[in-house]
Amino acid sequence: MPKKLELLRVLPLYLLAAVLPVSVSAGGVGVGLILLVALVLCVVDSQAKKQISLPVFRALLAFMLAYALSTVFSAPYSAHWHKWVEELWLKTLLVAVPLVVGTHYTHVVRVLKVSLFFAFLTGMYAIWQHFSGVDPVRDRSLMTEFGHNEVVGFFGHKLSYGGQLLIYLLLCLSLFITETGMKQKAFWGLGATLLMVALLWSHARSPLLGVIAGSVVLMFALRGWRRVIGFGFLPLSFLAVFSIPSLHDHFIRGLSLHRNATRLNLWESSWNAIKARPLLGFGPGNFGSMMETYEVDGFYNTRAHSHNDFLMHGVNGGLLGLVIALVLIAVVSILLWRLWKNGGQYAWVGLAGVAIQLGICTAGIFQVYQTDDEVEMLLYFVFGCALALGNSIKNNKLDQANGDSI
Repeated sequence: MPKKLELLRVLPLYLLAAVLPVSVSAGGVGVGLILLVALVLCVVDSQAKKQISLPVFRALLAFMLAYALSTVFSAPYSAHWHKWVEELWLKTLLVAVPLVVGTHYTHVVRVLKVSLFFAFLTGMYAIWQHFSGVDPVRDRSLMTEFGHNEVVGFFGHKLSYGGQLLIYLLLCLSLFITETGMKQKAFWGLGATLLMVALLWSHARSPLLGVIAGSVVLMFALRGWRRVIGFGFLPLSFLAVFSIPSLHDHFIRGLSLHRNATRLNLWESSWNAIKARPLLGFGPGNFGSMMETYEVDGFYNTRAHSHNDFLMHGVNGGLLGLVIALVLIAVVSILLWRLWKNGGQYAWVGLAGVAIQLGICTAGIFQVYQTDDEVEMLLYFVFGCALALGNSIKNNKLDQANGDSI
C-alpha cells in the first residue's frame, strides 16, 4: 500500500489516541471514523477480515444478541434500542481497530505512546486543578465537603477521569518495567509518577484498587530480585500515600458502612431484580423503572446504576447477559495473555492489557464503567490495539510457516 494511503488509513487511530484524555465528544467522532474505515475495508479489501480474531468476534456477537433478546423481551418495561446501541457500540472497537490496523501493526505502539503523551499533559492540568481548586472548563469549584480538591481533568466526574488514569497508569508502568534503556525507563517512570499523583488527587478509590490489582500482574512479570523488590515496593508506596492526612481520611471513609449506604442498597436492590427476572433481565435503559419496584428501603444519593459492573450486566441482560459478558472478558484476556507470552518486542502491550483487564474488573466491583464512555472508549481502544498486534503476529507466523513448507 502506498505510504499516503497507509497514513490515511490509520489517521483515525492517531486522532482518537490524541483526543481520548481531553474530550469524550471528539473521542466519539474518532470512534465513528474508525468504524467507518473498518466498514469500508470490509467491502473493498478481501484480506481485511483476516485481521479479526474469530473468538472475539463470536463472543461480541453473542453479547449483542443476548442484549438484543433482553430488549425484545423487556415488557412490561420499555424496549430502549438506543440504550442497546449505547451499551455496545464502543465494544466494536475490539473488531474495528484490528481491521483498520491491518498489516500495518508498527503503528500500534506509536498510537499508544501518542495517547500516553496527551495523558501526561492532561495529568499536568489535573495537578494544576488540585492546587487551584477550579475547573475552568465547567466554571465550577472542585472543593469537596471534606476540604480537599478532587481533580477531574477535562471530564465531568472524578470517577470518569480516575477510570482513564487506571488504564493509562498500567500501560505506562508496563512500559517502565519492560524498557531496557535507562533514559526510556526514566521517562516512563516519571510519566507513571505524574499519572499516579493525578489519580491520588482525584480521590477516586475504585480506580486505585484497580491499579493495585493490575500492579500485581506487572510484578509477576518481573524476574528474580526485581520481583522481590517490586512486591516490597508496592505496599511501601501505598503506606506512604496513606501517610498523607487528606488521602488517609478519604480512604478510611471508604470503609464506613454509613458512607457506603447507597452502594450497599443498590447492590441489594440489583440482586433482588436479578432474582425476579433471572434469564434475560430488564433490558438496557430500564434500571430506573426496575428500582421503582425492587429497591430496598434506605438512603440513595443516586439511582442511576448498580454501582457494580457485574450486577449491572445481570439487571440489563439477566444471567445470560452476565455469563456472555464474562465469556467476552475471558476470551479477550486469553488473547492478551498470549500476546504477553509470544509477542516479542510487543509483549509489553499484552502484559499491560492483562493488567488493565484485571484492574478494570476489580474497580468494576465498586463502580459501573460500562456506561462511562470516557473509560470504555479508552479501554476497548487499547484492547483493540493489543488484539491487532496479536493477530498480525499470528498471521505473520502462519505466512512464514506456509512459505517454509513450499
